[in-house]
Amino acid sequence: NKQRADYMTIGGYPSLDNRYTVFGEVVDNLKLIDDIAVVQKDEFNRPVEDIKMAMTMKKMRKKKITRLYGYKFVK
Repeated sequence: NKQRADYMTIGGYPSLDNRYTVFGEVVDNLKLIDDIAVVQKDEFNRPVEDIKMAMTMKKMRKKKITRLYGYKFVK
């Protein structure tokens, strides 16, 4: 089915569907992604120890986001 094909090509984790929201994008310190990927996980693919992180948010115009990160907004 299409959903299975999407997981095989795009990726994802079925048990997270409709339960979690993507809340941001790593644009700096990409080593963080590698550090998270290698932590020990339990049988439910959750980290054995919680991973704490700090976030900084700032308001930005759509044009600047597109210029800096290449994100295209859909109208």
